[in-house]
Amino acid sequence: MEVNYIEGWLKIIAESKDKKPILPFTVEVVMKDHRSYYLRDVAEWDDKSGTALIKIYDFRGLSKQDKEIVKLKISNIYNRETKPEEIHPYLDWANLRVNIKDIMYCVEWHDRVWPLGVEAVKMLKKMKAQD
Repeated sequence: MEVNYIEGWLKIIAESKDKKPILPFTVEVVMKDHRSYYLRDVAEWDDKSGTALIKIYDFRGLSKQDKEIVKLKISNIYNRETKPEEIHPYLDWANLRVNIKDIMYCVEWHDRVWPLGVEAVKMLKKMKAQD
């Protein structure tokens, strides 16, 4: 089976009957204008118009510390059934409508050791102690 590893892979995600969100910071979509977005899901894919509707993570409501905590939490998640809302209450997403040909490449990040600040580790320990 021949697969275009950018367009074809994203189209497979869009057409999947098993629509599960992708965890934050794990798939990065890089556009030809060098902007990049972290993918949550591919909602629609239209070969005829050459456009797609992708859902991306919106981190604007998170502080720098919150982002570090999200990275720390996903480093400890081994269940792909985890919903993003369970990771952080302010984790949000947005719809991005794109021309398919404007997608330059995708990065699947598999690193389990995220670069965390000391404060994020302290906060996570404090959160665990409160549970």
